[in-house]
Amino acid sequence: MGVVGIAILSAGVAAQDRLKTMPGYEQYLRMSKELPSAIRMGNISVAWRDGGKAFEYTRDGKTWRFDIAAKAATEIQAGEAPPAAPGGRGGLGGAPERGRQVASAASPDQSLLAVYRNRNVYITDAAGSNEVAVTTDGSEQDRIKYGTASWVYGEELAQTTAMWWSPDGRKLAYYRFDESKVPDYVLQLDQTKLYSKADIEAYPKAGEPNPVVDLFVYDVASKASVKIDVRNGRPFENDVVGHYVYRVSWSPDGKEIAYTAKVVNNPAESTDSDIYVAALDRTVPTVCLTAGMEGFDTDPTYSPDGAWIAFGIIHPAGRREIAKIRTDGTDFTPLTADSVDDRT
Repeated sequence: MGVVGIAILSAGVAAQDRLKTMPGYEQYLRMSKELPSAIRMGNISVAWRDGGKAFEYTRDGKTWRFDIAAKAATEIQAGEAPPAAPGGRGGLGGAPERGRQVASAASPDQSLLAVYRNRNVYITDAAGSNEVAVTTDGSEQDRIKYGTASWVYGEELAQTTAMWWSPDGRKLAYYRFDESKVPDYVLQLDQTKLYSKADIEAYPKAGEPNPVVDLFVYDVASKASVKIDVRNGRPFENDVVGHYVYRVSWSPDGKEIAYTAKVVNNPAESTDSDIYVAALDRTVPTVCLTAGMEGFDTDPTYSPDGAWIAFGIIHPAGRREIAKIRTDGTDFTPLTADSVDDRT
């Protein structure tokens, strides 16, 4: 190593050593041990079991099984829980990087693969051949992208998927994002190295425009996509439901899609989200299942027979519960302890 290299290395070590003399360093050391457990994720998602007679969920690091008939939850000890489905979109393993979404999704029968590449969506066979373009107008220049999500979705909503196969593998739901009005935020990476690098993200700070989100469904047989009306025909504005759209779930028969949506402009509603159900044939209007309920209603999951949707509730006071409701918005049924119907 040359003299210059030794000097640079020594300077870097000295800079790191000076951190110990900075104000607040001792407090940082104390707090760093508590940081991993300082934040409790609010969302609660469920997995139906025994043909809809029970479901399982994870809360505060523990897995529970809730028997609907007995209305009782039992903790599942390590080794008792059935093996989880492989991670990622559509059953592919591997978690995405922070703020990102997994870039491919296998169909339920593993015969097809949906792939995100260069801001567009493609479908191939399992071997990666016979590629068909689902979208073509995604581009960096126009700041349009499909099959992935804007940074705020992965970072703040923990949305790690952006393409979803129907249970029969005949349709593919996917995101479209228009970030043309979202300001860029520049992150400086690798600052401890000799040369740092910049990571530029479209990221809306408070008061700045959000990315315009839309949800599409592609039919494999007809090779055509239809747009799901997530805003009831209204434009993308702060006071319109559908400003954020996430936690997408298919019905077992592939005829409906449930999702979570929320508005952002009213401070009283900033912690309020609702569950919606949209019929793909568009013969009936989109239904809001949780209208009037306070707090976050999120993570909709269809029962095996498609008659019910289980979902998580984060009440304004912070209580996290699970309830179920019929797909027409009737028969709201609290399941876990202390659930309440707080609709006005």
